[in-house]
Amino acid sequence: MRKDSVVRKVRVVVCLLVMAAVCGSSFGSSANFAGTTDNKWSTASNWLIDFAAWGPAPTMFDQVVVSTRYWPTGGSVVVDAPAACDLLQVGLEGKDGLVDVQNSLDVWFGGAQVGFAGTGTGTINLNSASGSLNLRSETGIGWTGNGVLNMSAGSITSSSIINIGYAGNATANISGGTINTASLWIATWGGSSTLNLSDGVITTDYLNFGTGTTGILNVTGNGKLILTSKNWDVVSWKDYFLNSLPTHAGIHTINAQMNIVGDTLEFTAIPEPATMAMLGLGGLLVMRRKK
Repeated sequence: MRKDSVVRKVRVVVCLLVMAAVCGSSFGSSANFAGTTDNKWSTASNWLIDFAAWGPAPTMFDQVVVSTRYWPTGGSVVVDAPAACDLLQVGLEGKDGLVDVQNSLDVWFGGAQVGFAGTGTGTINLNSASGSLNLRSETGIGWTGNGVLNMSAGSITSSSIINIGYAGNATANISGGTINTASLWIATWGGSSTLNLSDGVITTDYLNFGTGTTGILNVTGNGKLILTSKNWDVVSWKDYFLNSLPTHAGIHTINAQMNIVGDTLEFTAIPEPATMAMLGLGGLLVMRRKK
């Protein structure tokens, strides 16, 4: 037994040494975007590593900070080529930051904290069809500060939780593209948060409002939010939103109509009075034809 235990420990040490050799000196580094050369993520000379050396660009093991907190020119970066990091912090301690996702960005186990603290604003823009944001850990738009998500194209995929307002204030403006997430929370712990969905599709296995001051879901135009039955049957989900949600702490509002479609609950725009009148007229016409 003692021999097996020693062998296992040796194997663990060897694995760690191999990982360190592969990753080099940037293993677990802090990468601050300075933007001293241009605004591209892929440019190695834009990154100050551990406040000691310039470059290389971050890897999946590194903590990334995009903010004017340390560098006046470091507040805006364009993901121009496939990129990755472990933790992404956008907007730090009262200073602004912006990430424009035009290619694929993989955020690993540290997650994304957009609007990390203070009065500054962290923003993620995803307006390119080739842009994709892949999240493997909990993400907060409005972590403890102010966060904004603007999306008109591309895709966001999360195997964990996306918080629109974690403990800060958040606004998500979705006018296109697709979002697939295991869980979606609005106004999770504090602050005021709004999700505006005017086009595009959000699919989630779980949807809820937290204890924040105000949480609002607005669905307009061609926007659609699809809640699956993976965690709860859709009849119970609908009953919860109609009857139980109003009793939560905070003021939470859903401006959308809810319809059970197969084994999903769909949130879509509330028809305007003129549209509803036309639908009623269409129904009368059908009835008359049948007669």
